[in-house]
Amino acid sequence: MDTRLKVSIIIPFFNAEEYLGRCLESVLGQDLDAYEVVCVNDGSTDKSLAIAEEYASRHSTIRIINQQNGGLSNARNNGMRVAEGEYLMFVDGDDYLEKNVLGHLYELGEQYSLDMLDFRVNVVRDNVSNLMFPEPDRTPEVSDGRSYLASYIARYGRQPFVSAWSHLFRHRMITDSGLTFIEGRKYEDLVFTASAYLKSERVLYTGMAVYNYVKVEGSITTSGISPAHIDDLHFMARQVSSLSEASGIRIPMDNFFTGIRNHMITALTTGKWKLYRKHFDTEIFRTTRFNLYMPANRFVYTLARLSYTLFVLYSRVVAILKGSWFVH
Repeated sequence: MDTRLKVSIIIPFFNAEEYLGRCLESVLGQDLDAYEVVCVNDGSTDKSLAIAEEYASRHSTIRIINQQNGGLSNARNNGMRVAEGEYLMFVDGDDYLEKNVLGHLYELGEQYSLDMLDFRVNVVRDNVSNLMFPEPDRTPEVSDGRSYLASYIARYGRQPFVSAWSHLFRHRMITDSGLTFIEGRKYEDLVFTASAYLKSERVLYTGMAVYNYVKVEGSITTSGISPAHIDDLHFMARQVSSLSEASGIRIPMDNFFTGIRNHMITALTTGKWKLYRKHFDTEIFRTTRFNLYMPANRFVYTLARLSYTLFVLYSRVVAILKGSWFVH
């Protein structure tokens, strides 16, 4: 009898008591035998841990790691360290899976000896679900990860969905490659996922909608502008740029560029420019190559490379046009 654990579903959560029950219900009773659910409580101060413990008392597939708050990357890394499944899957505590999808994902992984399997995602906001990213209009084929990534970018002008939860990963590939999430930083998924593509020998896409990403304010992954957000955007932009240069693939950085621009505009429109200005890296556009695919971003980027002062002036004009006359 085959007693191998086929999949480890890693669920990091922080103060997700309102949603965690739905999440756990969705991962339990999937159409697959021999899988485990690794719950990582990242220092929750609400009833999240009690909810997880109650489910664990009734389901032997669940085990719990209880840790002090270390952030999403730390929680995911700790979950990976104890996971025993052949494949890894990440689910955030306020999201949930579609019914009976895990068996199909595992079958595809085994049938094609995959290192990574991509699938479709529903974005849920105010209980309204929208399918994320159109399905490719060609029959998917297995390819090496580097070709898959480069082909997708060339075709769509953006990278595949980079969140950790939009893929099934072969555990051995992750372990042998030494891949972990960068701890203490936000926006870490892109570096991890892009690196996983580059390390993968066999990648496939399935058009099946598997994951429901719930847009929730105040979750483990969401919060507003802060010095940490600004610092991490600049840090991760440099990481992605370095990865692009090393791989020879122009990994899109439009999200990072618009994020930096929008944070600056927000600082100006809220009258907090003096408070936040020291966190903006004034050298980043001269010393870091941004791979941009959106024409508007390319234009602004040209200004920013000529002079960071021009970038600030552009942001001030946008802030004024937004109706804020109190920028300082």
